[in-house]
Amino acid sequence: MTSTDKSWPTRVEVAPGSYAICEQPRTVSLERVTRHDPTGHDTTAVAAILHTLIDPS
Repeated sequence: MTSTDKSWPTRVEVAPGSYAICEQPRTVSLERVTRHDPTGHDTTAVAAILHTLIDPS
């Protein structure tokens, strides 16, 4: 998460002034995408997206 919008296609705005930095992974590690490191940003929207991707049911 970042508050800096660089107008790069890998930045996704999840709330006004709050951007997720996305990657194009070659492989996905469930441990990596479910790890929650303190960022100082509200990551609720990102967590919801990951939850939907991991368990869409």
